[in-house]
Amino acid sequence: MKVRGSNEQRKWAESARKEETSSKQGKRTEAGEKQQARKEEGSDKEKARKKHQEKRRDISGKWITHQVNKGSILVLHTIAWTTPVEDAWKLNFAAYAPNQHRHAGAGYVLREHHGIFKAARAEPLPNDFSHIEAKLVALDLGLQEAIVQGIDYLEIEGHSPYAMEMVVDDEATLTPSIRSIVHKCRTLLQQFKLVKFHPVAAYANRAATKVAEMATKEAETQRWTMEPPDEIAKILVEDMTGFWESLYY
Repeated sequence: MKVRGSNEQRKWAESARKEETSSKQGKRTEAGEKQQARKEEGSDKEKARKKHQEKRRDISGKWITHQVNKGSILVLHTIAWTTPVEDAWKLNFAAYAPNQHRHAGAGYVLREHHGIFKAARAEPLPNDFSHIEAKLVALDLGLQEAIVQGIDYLEIEGHSPYAMEMVVDDEATLTPSIRSIVHKCRTLLQQFKLVKFHPVAAYANRAATKVAEMATKEAETQRWTMEPPDEIAKILVEDMTGFWESLYY
């Protein structure tokens, strides 16, 4: 009887242990399933967050195309400013040709290495100035400004590669009307330690173009230092931070 009772107790204890082990395993499995569910939920949230970020990047990216009737509009987010070489300052120059409603105008904008405004000038010109002459005058005046500011390194931007080529190419064919101003620009360039010419698209030269346009409405020279005129202040900011441009096609 003692043996039988002892065997029954052992069987009962063994059965109890198995039930306890099974219960623990069940709890561990349930806990594991809950943990896995939390991971999957977190993963789904992370995927949703990344998808939302990608959507925002698409919206604020370089281009978005919208259908407009049968055509399309291409919306570009453009940053015009590029940092000059070395510790150079940047000079942008432009001109407006004369017509029956206005006289010619030349303009430049000078900014330091990090894009901070330093000087600008709107120069009204006589009606007998051609467009290329007006551009060369703008460059000449801008070079003089840079020298006055004590600049050794200069990067020159403009959307007139032809004007730049005439100044840097000693073998360029010069008409009598521009020969004098070209030689003057070449002489001024020799006073810098380093000069880089950088032809740009019109959008990257908007500030200088606006100043040149302002010159066509002025009777006298207008010059600004340290504080830009209101007409170009917004453009200078947009050059650095970017602006939206719409193209139809």
